[in-house]
Amino acid sequence: MKKSIILVLTYTVLIANLCAQITINKSHMSASGQMNIQAYDYTGYPIPGNGANFSWDFSNLIEDERDSLYYGLPQWYPGANAFPTANLVSMYNGVDSSYDFLNLNDNDLSFLGTVDYTDGKKTISAYNMKFITFPSTYNTAYSDATTLPGQATELGVDPDGMGPLPFIDSIYFEVGLNNKSIIDGYGSIKIPMGTYPTIRQKMTTISDLKNIKMYVNNTWTAVPKILLGALGFGNTADTSYRIAFWTNDNALGRPLLEYSYSNRDTAIGDITYLVAKGKTSGIVAESVNNTLSIYPNPFQNSFQVQFKNAAIGELMIIDQQGRAIEQMKTKSGDTIDLSKYEAGIYLVQIRDVQTGRILGTQKVTKL
Repeated sequence: MKKSIILVLTYTVLIANLCAQITINKSHMSASGQMNIQAYDYTGYPIPGNGANFSWDFSNLIEDERDSLYYGLPQWYPGANAFPTANLVSMYNGVDSSYDFLNLNDNDLSFLGTVDYTDGKKTISAYNMKFITFPSTYNTAYSDATTLPGQATELGVDPDGMGPLPFIDSIYFEVGLNNKSIIDGYGSIKIPMGTYPTIRQKMTTISDLKNIKMYVNNTWTAVPKILLGALGFGNTADTSYRIAFWTNDNALGRPLLEYSYSNRDTAIGDITYLVAKGKTSGIVAESVNNTLSIYPNPFQNSFQVQFKNAAIGELMIIDQQGRAIEQMKTKSGDTIDLSKYEAGIYLVQIRDVQTGRILGTQKVTKL
């Protein structure tokens, strides 16, 4: 009888702990050198509810795809000068030429923008949006607004054929985003990796097109109201929702599960969820790929670099404090002299000079 009572009490305490309100702070976020492994389920599920002491069951999620997310310091990646306040960068293993620049401080985690390399072309996109504020617990709320820089898009249409309306060469518009976030639930969540105490964040985003212009007769001009509907800009505002489940396990560092939907949706798809606890190395996550090799390692004064897929690489040496102590152009087979530096662990990273794509990242030890 005593054993049964002890088991019941243990089970009751466990459930109570899982359902208790938790608080998310800066210390629960991913740090430089961490890697998360996440999966995607594209099946589609009913939109779940929310509230206090709620239990969300996503234990039957299907793994349609898997990816790794790495975190590093801004100076390790190209384009960092576009985001001088960034102190953290995230990068997907599957798209290692796209870098998200973040600012993590005691008050919030903010998404500053992205530097993307496609076919050797660099594109910088600024966002300046908060992901979450600290501390966050049940009913914590915030709002912010930003305007995404616009770009001209070739249109090439004549709305009324031979009529009086002119031929429109290009269109330009900016996107204004108004975000409202609230922690609208807490309790426990089941995912294939396990059951965790959680808070649920709901972010409502109203996007609206602003500053719509057309390029006509070599001049940018405002689009007349009569043309807005004809060009598909009759109702420019749209509302979407993003749900994120956070937990206070320091080894995870990002939402356990995320999904988005709009007012028109009756189900949710494209669910992103963690499938393994993050790994942390002293100064950097695991190598992005296997195209970089270093010999000897450990070394005394110098080592030789070997890499593939680029004639000239840009080599960066970073110490354990995250400082870039050397940066140089190099060829595969070159010898790198570090005799003037103290013994210790260093990060060696090399990227393609032409595309900015990281070719390899490796940790080395100087004896």
